[in-house]
Amino acid sequence: MTISVALARTPGVLGDLLENVIERDPEFNLVARVEDPTNVATASGERDVDAVIVCTSDGSIPLAARRLLEDRICETVVAVSADGKHASLRRRDGRAVALNAPSPAELLDSIRPEARVNEDADA
Repeated sequence: MTISVALARTPGVLGDLLENVIERDPEFNLVARVEDPTNVATASGERDVDAVIVCTSDGSIPLAARRLLEDRICETVVAVSADGKHASLRRRDGRAVALNAPSPAELLDSIRPEARVNEDADA
């Protein structure tokens, strides 16, 4: 099973690192790279997207990205801070977790369907 990922608002080195890690892992397929998370469905060719990774100032999940879950455009949203020190993950079923200083590879590992995510109201 290939996991389709879209990158949203992932500028510069962070975006390049994430793209590189995704492209090197045969379990993942980068389907879109967009500035605005609301454009994920269009940019991915209206295909289902398993996960969206979005860059925010503090690693919290923005409202536009939460709507992707509500609108069933994706299963998982991961937000990572611009400095890479903070991240949070939310799944469509409501499970969420805060991730501290994750590497790009750890971000991808958190997206895998078998990854265990503990509920965390702060995420």
